Amino acid sequence: MERGIARATRSAVTLDAQGRGEPPTRVLASSPAIVARALSRDGEHVAALTADGAVEVAALRRPQVVQRWSVGDDACGLSMGEGAARVVVLRAGRGAELWSAPDGRRLPPERAYPCGERLSTATRGFAARRSVRGSERSAALAPGDDALITTEHELSEIEEYYGGGYVDSASRCRLWSLGERPRELELFRDSATRPLSYSALKEQECARVREAVFSRCGRWFALRRSDRVVEVWAREDGGARRLHALDASAQALAFVDAGLLVAIDASLHLRPLAGARAPPPLPLHAAPTRLAVSPRGRWLAIAFPDGPILTFAARADPTSGAIIDPRAPTRRLEPAPRADAPIESLTCGDAGQVAARRADHSVSYWAEPATPRR
Repeated sequence: MERGIARATRSAVTLDAQGRGEPPTRVLASSPAIVARALSRDGEHVAALTADGAVEVAALRRPQVVQRWSVGDDACGLSMGEGAARVVVLRAGRGAELWSAPDGRRLPPERAYPCGERLSTATRGFAARRSVRGSERSAALAPGDDALITTEHELSEIEEYYGGGYVDSASRCRLWSLGERPRELELFRDSATRPLSYSALKEQECARVREAVFSRCGRWFALRRSDRVVEVWAREDGGARRLHALDASAQALAFVDAGLLVAIDASLHLRPLAGARAPPPLPLHAAPTRLAVSPRGRWLAIAFPDGPILTFAARADPTSGAIIDPRAPTRRLEPAPRADAPIESLTCGDAGQVAARRADHSVSYWAEPATPRR
């Protein structure tokens, strides 16, 4: 660890604001030719959706395209799973499709899985304006590619000709067990109709699922909702059972072997999945915005709104209360500052490599440290 950059102890993580971290090994810039990008959770690959309707999968270690195929010009977003074998393509107005990346083949079934965000605005007596978005968080693929969580959110603003109006909103979250005949389980649903107020539009919307994350074994998953609730579920017999719910205004979630990590304000909480008592939270220098754990649980990466990404050797142990290993080196990674394009996706590999995607679809990649942890 470079002195003056970051320090991890058993009780807190501190950051020297004057220190500087490692610049990215490689940056994939945003471009009008790129509609969307998504990162694989193992920190090895990136998928790009191009303006001409093609999907390109590339290795982050060497920025070269390893597979390219056409999906049509109505695609609006992408999502990836643990590796590069499967890519979820989000289509405007239709939902999510599962594709095999090695051969560019659409996987059954032929129907799409409903997901995405839809916005319509209208003045009574005039035509409505509509937009459809599909973000990486609209579809979460389980390890093993045998299940998919999809989220939908629809917002309709109706303005009266002489002022006033109302807002209709509806949201839904579902779990799909994949295969020739997918099984569907509704996890969450909400709706609301409220008077139109442009100054407080967010407060007029119904509750929604903002993030869905799977454990690395795929047995458990968690949902982070906008109404200050975090739900933990267990998959069983092709369906799922809710284990418990936490009343917490969380910013990010990630699973480790010992349980669920929950970022609440400027602290990191470990919630054991079975029996064990929750240890004290780990204080941080600021509130995190994204968490990522490597596939084998060896590394933990934390992104902050003021720019730095910190990586630690993960040690989540409910017995001792430790979340990170204070004896191992801590890395501070320094993305180029972009207040107008926050980090929306963060991944971490078992060799210590890290990738971060911003809202403008640019990607920063840091290779593994010179002496990776064994």
